[in-house]
Amino acid sequence: MMVERNQVNDRNGHSVIVAIGSSTGGPNALQKLFEQLPHHLSYPIVIAQHMPGHFTALLAKRLNEQFSFQIKEAQHDEVVQNGVVYIAPGGWQTTLVQKGNRAFFEITEPHQADLYHPSINTLFASTTFFNKKILVVLTGMGRDGSASLQAVKQSGGCTILAEAKESAIISGMPDAAIKTGQVDWELTHIDIGKWLHERGGSL
Repeated sequence: MMVERNQVNDRNGHSVIVAIGSSTGGPNALQKLFEQLPHHLSYPIVIAQHMPGHFTALLAKRLNEQFSFQIKEAQHDEVVQNGVVYIAPGGWQTTLVQKGNRAFFEITEPHQADLYHPSINTLFASTTFFNKKILVVLTGMGRDGSASLQAVKQSGGCTILAEAKESAIISGMPDAAIKTGQVDWELTHIDIGKWLHERGGSL
């Protein structure tokens, strides 16, 4: 179902980021999404997958062995590069920060009150300095990701996609995102991959 709802910079600043949030059922959804993407990406993808520490590194390793584009766990103070898929490390909070004309990862210890680490809300909220951002909310329980959508949308150049019920193992997170009124497209995880592929040349 389709319901319409290298260093990352250019002369005008930071160009584009794709940020994805996922939880229960996420690894399978990510794999199916990646299968629809081109062999070489022209933009970076950053993923906050709810997972304990160590497991995110194993997920990145397994996925990296299956696809032609690089998939790795993000590292503190690492420069965000086009064509790379980064997975936020479990047990930590991952944000994107602007230093000059480059974007870097900042990975910090979570606060005691943080329910999720990595937090999708925390990652999404840190994308506002990019000229263009694509936010994707995949399968999962709860509401993580929803609280940040309005602020990122208001920063301009933002398109938000949520996984449709047809493919979501648990539709709590995408449903919560849709209820905010900020979601532009409701698509299956396969169609999200196709959407990114079809628009890859313009991202």
